[in-house]
Amino acid sequence: EEMEDYLRAAGPWVKLVTLAPELEGADKLIAMLRERGITVSAGHTNATYDQMRSAAGLGINHVTHHYNGMSPLLSRERGTTGAGLLFDELTIELIADGYHVHPDVIAMAFALKPEGGIALITDAMLCAGCPDGYYLSDGVRLVMKNGMVSLADGDSLAGSSLNMMKALTNTMAFTGLPPEKVLPALTSVPARQAGVDACKGSLAAGMDADFLIVDADWQVRETYVKGRRVFARREEVADGGRSPGGAAG
Repeated sequence: EEMEDYLRAAGPWVKLVTLAPELEGADKLIAMLRERGITVSAGHTNATYDQMRSAAGLGINHVTHHYNGMSPLLSRERGTTGAGLLFDELTIELIADGYHVHPDVIAMAFALKPEGGIALITDAMLCAGCPDGYYLSDGVRLVMKNGMVSLADGDSLAGSSLNMMKALTNTMAFTGLPPEKVLPALTSVPARQAGVDACKGSLAAGMDADFLIVDADWQVRETYVKGRRVFARREEVADGGRSPGGAAG
């Protein structure tokens, strides 16, 4: 009943819902969401491997920030982590900041999952793009140091400061894969999982023409939304370097 209220309030804007499939009533909720064409994801869950198999049969086809906030892969109990790696029907999200998931484990995921089975995300907090320091989010004190965002205790991760371009370059460095093997995890795969791949996620006739122009160092030079330039960097002649410019177009 609560989800019905959310859907009435949000209309078509709900594209993906994360839930713990082992909780009572999850099967009914999964069925209701799938009937509406909404992607259902397992996350913040202690589901066993067998419970994940059942959930996948009911229509779950996504795993939220894989490896984090879920039952782990152990020698005798494979957990949600193992299910995400081994079930081809599950698309897994990865936070490739080097803190949430070890680079070697990200490389392992790319080696195990079939093409189109990984979506890169940021889990970014309000301090993304800002200097290291202390920040307040909904009354919770966060600390960012060397790009890692944690609670005030300095140990518990609390989101990230990652951006999507850094997720791309990190993943290429972690995996040794070329850009054409990693790019779908930032473009076509998320668009498909959000149910918007009829207009987003690739460059083709009839699509929205959302794209970036980058330089050889993967720095964003221009941003286009529906074919219209909305951002461009400008050269700073005075110091001989480059710095972000204002919006353009």
